[in-house]
Amino acid sequence: MADGSRFNLENHYCAGTPDLETCAYAPIREAMIAALQICTSGLSAKDYDLACESLECFEEDFSEGDTVAMIADAALFLRPPSARGRRMRKRPIDRLTPKAFKDADPLVAAIGAKLPLAVFSMFEVEAVSISGEIKLRDLLDDDRVLKGMDLSLAKCARAGMLIAGRFVDVGQWHIAFGIIVTLKKSEMLAISLGLSVFDDLESKREALCPLVYHARIHGAPLALTAVSPLIEFIAAAVDAGAIDVDEALAGFAGQAGPLLFDGPWRICFRFKDGDAWDVEIVDYH
Repeated sequence: MADGSRFNLENHYCAGTPDLETCAYAPIREAMIAALQICTSGLSAKDYDLACESLECFEEDFSEGDTVAMIADAALFLRPPSARGRRMRKRPIDRLTPKAFKDADPLVAAIGAKLPLAVFSMFEVEAVSISGEIKLRDLLDDDRVLKGMDLSLAKCARAGMLIAGRFVDVGQWHIAFGIIVTLKKSEMLAISLGLSVFDDLESKREALCPLVYHARIHGAPLALTAVSPLIEFIAAAVDAGAIDVDEALAGFAGQAGPLLFDGPWRICFRFKDGDAWDVEIVDYH
């Protein structure tokens, strides 16, 4: 779980507009906790219902602290489904933040204004310092490197560790909040393959959060759950005749891909010692 250390915000009150580039970690962390509490207090029953529906949660699931935190995070950041042909609907966090911090402490308001920009992604930990700083590589965003800051995460993180979680840029650092989920290498690979059916980064991020949360809440195998959309996509292509079955079988037997789709897409791979390696969907034009 992201660092939930408590500090007395009154001791760090910022008059006027706070400078997040020079503000210490402790007041920023406390201000984030306060901002999240303000936002979650504004969630409607419908917001929670949509999150529970997405995560397939029921009343008995609210007995677990981590589950409650994941449901609250989903209620804030998941985008409600839009009617066909209509403009994409706002997330609850986008609806709440413009007015939520009108009377809040300036530091809380400054942090709260940044919450809609928080991203949920897969990260690889590259380095950890004793000060709590964590060097992260965003595996969904072309390996973009972030400077994170989280005292609790830093205590258990190590180089090479894979995690999924939500981080927000507060100037000096990217700070985690909500639940941080550790991933196996196989889960990371399966998620990457499963998300390859999406064309853009934002769609991948929005799909990742409920995928990871649902698996953790229900104890489902994350790797198998992650590749299910890809398997369904391939199965539909086979049934529709978009994949040459004979060529696909020959590819499996002959140690090489690709599987061909109608249009410019191929699933490319190579076989070694009975396993598929370097699997990806590519546009070959």
